[in-house]
Amino acid sequence: MSNILASLHRFRAHASRESQVSLRLAETARDQQEQRLTDVGDGIRAAQAAVDYGDVAAMAAYQAFRIREEFNERRERARLQQKERDVMLSGDRHVKCVRDELTIEAVIEERMAEDREELRRVEARGMDEIASRLRIAG
Repeated sequence: MSNILASLHRFRAHASRESQVSLRLAETARDQQEQRLTDVGDGIRAAQAAVDYGDVAAMAAYQAFRIREEFNERRERARLQQKERDVMLSGDRHVKCVRDELTIEAVIEERMAEDREELRRVEARGMDEIASRLRIAG
């Protein structure tokens, strides 16, 4: 039985490490998406600062650019929301894996404590038997 528990513990530990890596990757992807969203916003603000409000053609070009960039910003914001959901799901999976690993560790520790207690009982019975033989012989 202990081999099964040891194998299960190794499996759970591996799953926990894997879920931690997955969580870190999801967080990195989310951070990169946040940066892309920031870059789009910075581009819109930079274009707005550079436009010549006296030039009608420049204003029309700016308005067309701004509309395209607002669509890009919405798309990037939707991607960011998806990345945030991915981080949340990865975090939940990681918490579950860690709990499973800790549960298996607790079961193993309990089994080891039971084995130590049983060994102590066997040794005590052996000592009692030796003591009773000495009393009978003596």
